[in-house]
Amino acid sequence: MGDKREEHVDTAEAQEALRKTEQHLNLVLELAGITAARVDTDLRHTWVKDQGPNSISETEALGKRDDELFPPDVAEPTVELKKAVIETGKPLTRTVTFQKSTGDRVYSIRAEPMRDSEGNIEGVMQAAVDITDEQRQQEQLNVATRMLRHNLRNRVTTLLGQAEMLDEHLSKLPDDDKLTELRDVLETLDGGIQATDPDSSLKSNLNPPLVEAKQLADDLSDLSKSNVSEMSQTIRQVTNRLYDVTEKVDRFLILADSHTYYDRTAGTELRPTLEAVQKEVTQAYPDAEVNIEGDIDTTVLAPSNELRIGLLELVENAIDHNDRPDPRVEIRIRTQDADRVLVQVVDNGPGLPVHEARVIEETTEAPLEHGSGMGLWLAQWASHKNGGPLQIDATEQGGTVVSLTLATDSD
Repeated sequence: MGDKREEHVDTAEAQEALRKTEQHLNLVLELAGITAARVDTDLRHTWVKDQGPNSISETEALGKRDDELFPPDVAEPTVELKKAVIETGKPLTRTVTFQKSTGDRVYSIRAEPMRDSEGNIEGVMQAAVDITDEQRQQEQLNVATRMLRHNLRNRVTTLLGQAEMLDEHLSKLPDDDKLTELRDVLETLDGGIQATDPDSSLKSNLNPPLVEAKQLADDLSDLSKSNVSEMSQTIRQVTNRLYDVTEKVDRFLILADSHTYYDRTAGTELRPTLEAVQKEVTQAYPDAEVNIEGDIDTTVLAPSNELRIGLLELVENAIDHNDRPDPRVEIRIRTQDADRVLVQVVDNGPGLPVHEARVIEETTEAPLEHGSGMGLWLAQWASHKNGGPLQIDATEQGGTVVSLTLATDSD
C-alpha cells in the first residue's frame, strides 16, 4: 500500500514538473516568436505551438498535414522540407516566404529528424522564426552600402584622373639645372640694368618685369619636380587606400548577406577554397610567397564565401604588414580531433602592430579608428560566425600566427 502511495506521489510530481516545463517552454517560444511543431513519418502533426500571425491552434492541427491546413503556396515548401529530412536523415534549413493577410512574411525554418531509442526515424521536429524585419533591414543596409561603394569608387576615379593630370603638368616643368641657369641669366641681366644710368627709361621699364621673372623662377624652384612628385604619390596612395576600402565593402556585403551560422548543410571543401585564396593573393602580391601545407582534403562546416574572405583578409594583412623583401605566408591545416580542424596563417613579418591586435582583443572597437584594421576585423567577424574568435600568437622568429578552429563534417 505504501509503495503505491509513493508511486502516485512520484507520478504527480513528475506531471507537475512536466506542466511547469511546458509552461516555461511556451513562454520562451512566445517571447522568441518561434513556431514549433512535430510530425510523424506520414507528416501528420503530433504537437504544435504556433506563435505567428494567423496562427492555428494545436487542436486544429493535430492529426493533419500542412497541405490539409494551409493553401498550396504555404504548404508545399514545408511538406517538401519535411520529406527531405525523412529521406536523407539529416537536418535541413530553408528560407520560405509566405503570403499572409498582413503581407508577405519570410521565415527561416529548421527541420531535424526525430529518432527513437534505436535510432530509427519516427518523425520530424521543426522550428520556424519570422525573419521578415531582419531581412528588410539587411536589404536596406545592403542598398545603402552599395550606394556608398558606388559613390566612393566614382570619387576614387576622379582623384586618379587628377593625379594623371598632375603628372602631365609635372613632365612640362623645367628641371633644377634649367631653373639654376634661368636664375643666373636673370641675375646677370639685373646686374647689367642696375649698372645703367639711374635716369634711364630702359631701367625703369625693365625693372618691374625683371622682378616678376625672378619671383616666378623662385616659385618654380619651390614647386620643384620632387615636391610635385610627392604630391602626386600621396594622391595615388590615398586613392589606392580608398579603393581598398571599396574592396572591403564588397567582402562586408558577402558576410552581411549570409545568415548561415553553423548550418550543418553548409559543408565546404578546404582544398579549392585555400587554392583560390593562394591564387588571388599571389596575383595581387607577386613578390610574396604563399604556401599551403597539411591535410587540406577536409570538409569544414562553414560557408565557402565566408571562409574564403576570412582567410583572404588574414593572408593579405600578413603581407601588408611585412617589411621584408621576401614576405612569406604559410596556411597550415592541423586536425585537432574527429570534429575539429585548426587553420593557421603564419608569416615571417615583424609581428602584428598593437592597434591591429586591439581589433581582435577589444571586439567593441570599430575598425574606423585604424583603417588598416578593417581587414582583420572582417576576418574576426567571419571567424565568429563559423567557429569562434581568432587566436593570435608570436612565432619564435618574431612573426605572427593567427589560428581559427572550425568544425568538420564528420558524418
